[in-house]
Amino acid sequence: MRIMESFGLDRPHVIAPDIAPPTCLFAAANHPGIFKSLVIGSGATDHTDILDILDQIVNAPSLEPFKDLTGEQFVRGTVEGMKKYKFPENVLQDYIDSYTGQKLWDAMEFIRDYPHALPRLAKRLPEITVPCQLIVGRYDPFVPVSNAEGLHRVLPKSRLNIIDCGHFVWEEAAEEYGMLARHFIQGGYSEL
Repeated sequence: MRIMESFGLDRPHVIAPDIAPPTCLFAAANHPGIFKSLVIGSGATDHTDILDILDQIVNAPSLEPFKDLTGEQFVRGTVEGMKKYKFPENVLQDYIDSYTGQKLWDAMEFIRDYPHALPRLAKRLPEITVPCQLIVGRYDPFVPVSNAEGLHRVLPKSRLNIIDCGHFVWEEAAEEYGMLARHFIQGGYSEL
């Protein structure tokens, strides 16, 4: 809310993939009418339906097993399985920079709260009336399509598009992602 007020934004369209969907959905539940629409996806909204490193972090008894992991190792590990797309070096470096120092641990603590936060969010989903465009990768190794399908079934106003790519759908299939997001923001949201 404070960020929107600082920039003078009134009911913006929000594009928020990856770790951001739960935060945006909580904001939409707590402040009805705050957003005109949401374009979300590739983010967990059901902590029982996650895979690989995300599942390991959420369900580890502590962060001790990850104490030697650097932000760069984490980022490179998450992107190494991409077969059809290679991050431009400046984009990869931006991801690495966003996980330097304490930032990696802050992100880990955020997702480790999923078992507490996401069940609370699940109870609120039916009351969220903001139109939501869900865009996910069919081969996401961290958050399977079933996570988005469950979200789509519960949200009163949602559209789901599944693209043949992995987790970083906004990067791997940027043209298709951009087309879907643009169509939704430019009026598709009003069809829901």
